[in-house]
Amino acid sequence: MKQIRLINVQVSQDVIDELLEQNAHLSDEDKNKVAEEAKKNGLFKYKSALLSVLRTPMDPRGGISIEEMEKTLPIITQVKKVEENGILELDDTDWSYIEQKLMVVRTTGFDERWVGLKSTIKNATKNVLDETVEEKNGSVRELAFSEK
Repeated sequence: MKQIRLINVQVSQDVIDELLEQNAHLSDEDKNKVAEEAKKNGLFKYKSALLSVLRTPMDPRGGISIEEMEKTLPIITQVKKVEENGILELDDTDWSYIEQKLMVVRTTGFDERWVGLKSTIKNATKNVLDETVEEKNGSVRELAFSEK
């Protein structure tokens, strides 16, 4: 059994800075509103992302088979039971299956938080760390994966 914490990851400051640059013509007050809106709507929720991954067919062109649904449904049920920022615990075969499904997911654009989710799943082990890590840009976020 391995665990991860279903965290919410904020949109990066780089993305907010780029958005503000695109809206340079706005007043400072309006820029602050744009930045706050981006932060509010820019949450990447691991729980929602996992549910989306699990609902994606392994073969997007061919659709999802009943067999795949049967394999996926118990995992979806487990993910739904976990509260936001809660700990998801699954067996190794379930994590492996989620990793396979992540390989076929397509997004509408580049978002490094998907890479973070994949890394979190790949690095899941027995015990979740409850600490923070300072990132390159100086922001601090909670580690979502377990210590090896």
